[in-house]
Parts: sequence; structure tokens; C-alpha cells
Amino acid sequence: MWVNDSPKAGPLAQPNTNPNNLTTVPKQNFPTSVISQILIMAKPGNITPPKTDRFTFWLGNTLGSPVFLVACFTIIVLYILWNLGYLPGLCPFDGYPFSGLEMVVSVFAIFLSVTVLISQNRQRKLEKVREEVEFEINVRAEREITKVLDMLHRIQRKLGIDEPDEELEKMKQNTDVDRLHEQVSKEAQDK
Repeated sequence: MWVNDSPKAGPLAQPNTNPNNLTTVPKQNFPTSVISQILIMAKPGNITPPKTDRFTFWLGNTLGSPVFLVACFTIIVLYILWNLGYLPGLCPFDGYPFSGLEMVVSVFAIFLSVTVLISQNRQRKLEKVREEVEFEINVRAEREITKVLDMLHRIQRKLGIDEPDEELEKMKQNTDVDRLHEQVSKEAQDK
């Protein structure tokens, strides 16, 4: 048994002080906020993004596709051919230098740049969530590895192999997550 599951232990079980008893270890309180939220959201039917997010996602996918690029190129070529008089039966309405086309393309460029900025903002939010999840997973893994090292060291002592190892003692020390957060925040502010 890896954790103390006895009813008397409660959620914050005290560490086992008996080095000969290897059946119970303290239960850890891991940061689960972001991970549990993502797991709940990942279940089918639980993700209901706002209509604006869905529209933005659709717009970004549509405007960023090769089909859209070919369609824009085709429309511009047809517009130029029409206004140069190369398409029979159609009267030119915007002669060379095509000022109407220039205005439409300029407005469309503004529209596209805003769409790109919206997509980048959305991507940045997703990356932030991914980074938080990865950090929490790394913290969990570090705590689990520290716990395994501690258990192995106790097993080693129980078997009578008690050689001093400074590196092992350093590895068994818990990482101060709050200090890490402060350090990362300070470095981010300095940049």
C-alpha cells in the first residue's frame, strides 16, 4: 500500500516515523486545480466554447486555408481581367490603376490582420493552460520521484546497506514550489 488509507488517517496523514514499517507513507496534497478542470472539460459533451470562440476558430481556419488563398487570387485576377475589358459582355467599372480594388484589398488586409491577432491571442491562452498543466505534472513527478527515493533509502537501511550518500540526501529534499513560482515570476518581470 503506497498511501495511508486507514479511516483514522484522514486526508493529511502524518509521515511514518518508523523506518522499519514500509507499508504507509504520507498522503500528498498535489495541485489538481488545472489538471482536474482539463480532465472534466475533456469529456465529450463538456466543452461548450462561446459562440464568439467558435466563430473565431472557424474564421481563422477558413481564412488560413489554401482554398481561401486560391479563391482570393482567382477573384483578383477576374477583377483585373473584367476591368481591362478582356471578359466579353462585361463592362469595365474600375479602370487602371484599379483604385476600387486597392481600397477593398486594403480594408480586407486590416480585417485579416485583426483575425490573425485574435487567433494568436487564442493560441496564447491555450499555451498558457498547457504550460500550467505541464508544470503541475512535473511537480507531481518530482514529488513522486522524491518519495520513491526516500522509500528506496529506507529499504536500503532495512537491508543493512547504510552507506552515506550526500547526492541522495540532496535528491530526497522536497522542492519548494512556492519559491520556484516566485523565482519564475521575478525572472519574467525582469525581461
